[in-house]
Amino acid sequence: MVKVKINLILFALLFTICGCSDEDDFQEDDRNEMIKISEQSVVSTELVAENLINAIKDNPMIAKEINNAVKTIVDYGLDENLTFYDILNTSNSVFFNSDNVFINLKRSIDREILSNLGLNATNYYKNLNIYWGYHDSWDGTTLPIICYLTDNDDSTTTILNGFQVVNGNIRKVTVTDAEFDSETYPIIIVNFNEDKYSEYPNFKNGIRTKDEVAWLEPISKHETPKIKGWYDDPSKIYSVEFHALKSGGKQHDSWISGGSEFQLISICALDNTSGLYYKRRCYFTRRQIRKKTTKYFKDKTINSDWKPEFQNMGLRLYELDGNGGSSFSFSLKIKDYANISMTIPIANSDDNLDEVNLSRDYSFARYTIGKKSYGFDDCIVYTEVEILNR
Repeated sequence: MVKVKINLILFALLFTICGCSDEDDFQEDDRNEMIKISEQSVVSTELVAENLINAIKDNPMIAKEINNAVKTIVDYGLDENLTFYDILNTSNSVFFNSDNVFINLKRSIDREILSNLGLNATNYYKNLNIYWGYHDSWDGTTLPIICYLTDNDDSTTTILNGFQVVNGNIRKVTVTDAEFDSETYPIIIVNFNEDKYSEYPNFKNGIRTKDEVAWLEPISKHETPKIKGWYDDPSKIYSVEFHALKSGGKQHDSWISGGSEFQLISICALDNTSGLYYKRRCYFTRRQIRKKTTKYFKDKTINSDWKPEFQNMGLRLYELDGNGGSSFSFSLKIKDYANISMTIPIANSDDNLDEVNLSRDYSFARYTIGKKSYGFDDCIVYTEVEILNR
């Protein structure tokens, strides 16, 4: 949650909320280099992939270790990514308590290769990553193809080069995006994670919020509570919660990048002279998107107290791609006051799915007849209202 308070001047209100840097662990050179990697894939991962396929050929247990570690990450609610930072610096990992999960993998990694590429623990190996899409369909025995990025690969690439073990020998192969998504073979891509490791909260210790972003915790479907109370009673607290997100089946990221990282931004009034916004983040794997999955979360507040005089609130859903600073504006209507104009920081390359301006009266009228969802491009956001006494 980000909150700013201002004074009324001639009933015209304008303020800008500036986001603090969440990359304090990176030097400027590292930050610039990471932007290059993310946007242009200027660093080839071929040598890393070749080292990995040789290790798996000699010790197939490594493939099982990778698969189990990826499952752990997905169970936290994230995508199918295992970072080299987690593998090589497990004592500082936000996901793993011990490297016993991937001890053979850890021993097999050639750190000199990483060092020659300018990748080290200080810069989180620039988010170097083992991405195993559709890891949950693996038969447990077929050795995965290991694909890698070249200097020319980017989000438009439809064919990747890779290595495959055939009859005990390693051969070079090519893999298409269609083969990847059809699960023709188990396929790993050695790439660079879109998430910056420094942004992660300490998941393994139950912490899911960092730098004003709440990383939502997935749960099994829960019963929707019945709404009790009346929406115009000023003695009540009306708390709006983010309840679930349904994918419409569109892959919002390229196959090289994996599934989709969604972030819901809610904008609301706190009092007559101040506003705030919340950021709620959740992840879908490519399989979950393809199956048009609905993911339920431990409810997270997106409006802490929607009082009758606060006539609207805003919701905006993004697929995150990161890098670069930008913003968007939203106007909050306050009864008997002028509007509050808010400017919310975002990233240049984030894909805006849609924005919804919610009228309080209309929204609460919809709640009374069970209408609690809002469409954002192909996705649907489900909300819930909790009504309490003050």
